[in-house]
Amino acid sequence: MRVAIDPDGDVLLVVGKHESQVSLQVSSKVLSVASKMFKAMFFGHFKEAVELASSTTPYQVLLPDDEPVAMVALCSVLHHVEFAPDLSVLNLSAFAGVADKYDAIKACKLAGKAWLDHIYLQTTGISSFLLIEILCVAYIFEDYQNFKKISKRVLVQPDGYQRVRDFISDAVSFPDSVPNTFAALRRDTEDMISEHLMDPITVMARGRNWYNTTDHTSNKGGLSSCKHDAAKSYDYTWELMQLGLWPIVPRKWNLETVVQSLAAFKGKTTAQAGILIFPNFGAKCSACSCDTVHRMDTLKKLVEEKLKGLCLDCFRAGVAQGTGKGCRALSEASKLAFYSTIHQLYTKKQTTDNRMAEPQAKRPRLADSKSTPMNRKVDSDPDGDVILVVGTDESGKMSIKVSSKVLSISSKVFKAMFSRNFKEGNELARSSTLYEVPLPDDDPDAMSTLCNILHHNTDDLSFPDDTDKLMEFVTVMDKYNCAKASKIYVVPWIEKFHSPSLSQMADLLWVSHNLRYNNSFRKFSSMLLHSDHGVKTLREFQIKETSFPLEICDSLANRRLELDHWLVHNLSMQLTKIVALRNKENSFKWETHTAIYPKCHGSSVVEYIAQLEVNGLWPIEPLRWDFNRTMEALGEFQIPESGRDRCANCAIDINKHIENLAIEFRSMLDKGVTPRAKLSGSSRVVVDPDGDVLLAVGEQESEVYIRVSLKVLSVMLKVFKVYEL
Repeated sequence: MRVAIDPDGDVLLVVGKHESQVSLQVSSKVLSVASKMFKAMFFGHFKEAVELASSTTPYQVLLPDDEPVAMVALCSVLHHVEFAPDLSVLNLSAFAGVADKYDAIKACKLAGKAWLDHIYLQTTGISSFLLIEILCVAYIFEDYQNFKKISKRVLVQPDGYQRVRDFISDAVSFPDSVPNTFAALRRDTEDMISEHLMDPITVMARGRNWYNTTDHTSNKGGLSSCKHDAAKSYDYTWELMQLGLWPIVPRKWNLETVVQSLAAFKGKTTAQAGILIFPNFGAKCSACSCDTVHRMDTLKKLVEEKLKGLCLDCFRAGVAQGTGKGCRALSEASKLAFYSTIHQLYTKKQTTDNRMAEPQAKRPRLADSKSTPMNRKVDSDPDGDVILVVGTDESGKMSIKVSSKVLSISSKVFKAMFSRNFKEGNELARSSTLYEVPLPDDDPDAMSTLCNILHHNTDDLSFPDDTDKLMEFVTVMDKYNCAKASKIYVVPWIEKFHSPSLSQMADLLWVSHNLRYNNSFRKFSSMLLHSDHGVKTLREFQIKETSFPLEICDSLANRRLELDHWLVHNLSMQLTKIVALRNKENSFKWETHTAIYPKCHGSSVVEYIAQLEVNGLWPIEPLRWDFNRTMEALGEFQIPESGRDRCANCAIDINKHIENLAIEFRSMLDKGVTPRAKLSGSSRVVVDPDGDVLLAVGEQESEVYIRVSLKVLSVMLKVFKVYEL
């Protein structure tokens, strides 16, 4: 079977043996830019380089020991060609193997990470063997985030650390410290769980050693310990047994299940259940001070801390976990905490100081800086044949050395430019020196980033925390039709913005919409929904960026209005429930309840409104609310269960209602706005304002009208196809 990765390629890689053999037509220049091994093979002093130089047809290179599927994936990634691989763990492992073999890890990192991200979502119930394979791949591609997540999955399994040791012979790239660290951390966690689970029983059993003479006098009886401690020991052991934490055998436990069980611990007592294991059992004892609920909550937090996963950078540096200077896992955790604090401060400031009404400055270009050096030089390909002269004297010119072949592979615009049908292509073919192409209208920094990405020269690539620079890059990427080749690099750039401002949220929503990143689109639309100024900010952005669909602004406004109405209805509902007990159909329940607690419902109404007001939820005016603060207020809402004029059940019902309301509201907020949702009614796209044809595309609610020129279409296209808009 023959696969044309590059239809104009000068090399034919014959991969595999016998029936599974595949011939891949590729470009030697593209492979050599991404891989030092291929560069030595095709442009060094090897036999292949000599024969390739004299060959008039695609030169065959036999690679019988390589896996065809993995080599198709590798060559597709290096040529920036989209492909649909079988997203299995073994195929991913084979891809990582050939990328490592041909020294192309740098060029394949992000593709490998994207593949890993997809597979991680499907790891529920996966075998230990495949889990270790994924861990190896994360190690090879230096993907510290997935390495951390997968290592946690291994740690929580009872036999996880042993599996690492069993399979380590196959994972030849792993250092010896990896299985030892897994084993040590698992043992430490198991010992800690055993000690903390037994400690409360030890404390309650040795009560006679710390009781004073006046303690527990009414409840000691003939026991060495207070009856309360004896009963509590029984209660504690019984509840652990119900939760699967007794007998204490942590070596057989899945530690995720342990965390869930500790979270479910409530400190239940036999007295609450109406069971008295001792006669004349007193109701309370102020001297019994062993708080089992607090102890279990503390243990849960300690176990969660142990199960954060392992740091890839520390393994590579050969240092103890959490002590490496370049430890990205620790750095990311501290950054998230910092961004969270900044976001809270920013949110509070927005509620008191509305600055969104002020006119915003025009978006600056990347190179608009007095300190920008003139005539900067960048070597995206040191052996390149073209110099792109980007920008003007005012913006700071930049000379970028590139390969015309690499650019042509990645971009239809550059392919056309360097073909014989254009002036640049003809002059390049005749030129014996580096050929200069002036690009005065493009941003130098954005163009430099794009060229480095297309040439897999990404070691020193940085993603500034600046949405203006991101938008400049996306603009250049879109202009030269390089989205397929470079949009994978935009994902980590977008992920850097942990706590963007409102204007940045609008920028990021535009980028997500342009590149059709559905998850990011939902994320940033959700962030805009949180703010009471989000809709206004997006409409102001749309006025400046006319390419941004007005329908998305309308969708966000409608969604915010739906959430406002939903809050009004559900916060008012509890009052309706209380008052509705006086209806005839509830008369029996009302009479029974008022006979015992005659003032309960009046007290409940007053306390409910008072708690809403204390937390800033009354009067109910969600149009003016910042939903970040609303979520905090719902979380802080609490009516005390004990009250002279009110029964505990009514307070529990109200608190439960607000708790469920908060969970559902959070879920609705997190969904954001559905990307590329069907538009209500027809939409019109004007390609040619003077066009004489109106194309009707789609059906009913999704129908779109496109005004075009029939003459232009008939000249440019012999076959006209309408793709999904």
